Amino acid sequence: MQGNRSIGIAIVAVLLAGLACNAAGAESDDTAATVGAVYATITAQAEAAGLPITATEPASNGSEASTEGTEAPTATPTVTPTPPAERTGNGANITAPRCALSIAIDGSDGDWNDQNAAEIVADRATFGADQWTGADDASAHFKTCWTDEALFLLALVSDDVHVQTETGSTQWRGDEIELMFDSDLQGDYYNDRWNTDDSQFGLSPGDFADLPPNAVQYEPVQRDVESLQVAASRPIEVGGAYTLEAKVPWALLGASPAVDAKYGFCVAVSDNDQVGQASQDSLISHCTNLTVFNPTTWVTLTLGP
Repeated sequence: MQGNRSIGIAIVAVLLAGLACNAAGAESDDTAATVGAVYATITAQAEAAGLPITATEPASNGSEASTEGTEAPTATPTVTPTPPAERTGNGANITAPRCALSIAIDGSDGDWNDQNAAEIVADRATFGADQWTGADDASAHFKTCWTDEALFLLALVSDDVHVQTETGSTQWRGDEIELMFDSDLQGDYYNDRWNTDDSQFGLSPGDFADLPPNAVQYEPVQRDVESLQVAASRPIEVGGAYTLEAKVPWALLGASPAVDAKYGFCVAVSDNDQVGQASQDSLISHCTNLTVFNPTTWVTLTLGP
């Protein structure tokens, strides 16, 4: 079989050499076109037969053809665009100042009355809009500030009925606060799925009876987090409204705080109106396009002085 292939290639080479000589002695475009067509036909037939191609196409201008094979073109590398300094289009971005006063995590908003803090209003249903009847059904007014140790959060929640039957990994199926945080905003700016530097926490107020307030981390690992302090209180005769405070250590968030540092951030109210049942009916947030597992739908939190 190898001998037959060599003979075939020799014939191809002879034919091509003769055509090249004729082409060199003629200057008409027709002759050059004919040579090219014959070469293309023979090459295609040889390739179809599985024969190795060693003959070289004669140069169309009559000069000596190259004896080296044509190298494959080098692929042009794609360039990842430099990400903007912060995200836009998902709601108002936030600048959180340093906490000017000490904060005791006791479920009261008393420490926040004179506190220098950013304010956030969560009043848009980003999940379960058909189950949400408005701000009185579920919404929240948040405040946040930071220290070198932790990010502090206050939530003043409006709710017509409070239902929380769960704790730990399933407490999202009841009334709670959810916190999303991206510690590497610039590094994975275009990633639309969370990874190991993206966190999701559930801050449950409990049921104000048998279940105490509890903090759980859902992503990137699922676990109760005792180092995250959370406390809640419920005013009397105000339906299901409650106040929740949280102190979230930077170590849990995977961040080293500094003035002007920027992070992905979102908070939301998970609402359950099914008394005695575990159900997430709706999710109310300030992030207007919120998809929990997609960090590109969160806003930018900048640490201010």
